[in-house]
Amino acid sequence: MIKLDHKLIGVGWALRYVLSLIVEQKRQDCNNINNF
Repeated sequence: MIKLDHKLIGVGWALRYVLSLIVEQKRQDCNNINNF
């Protein structure tokens, strides 16, 4: 149970990290479009 919980927490942090990267990338893309 504890190992499973640790894995779920790790996956949750990984998903949160990936989502933050995607949001930042889309934000930069929008800024580039606005600049043009």
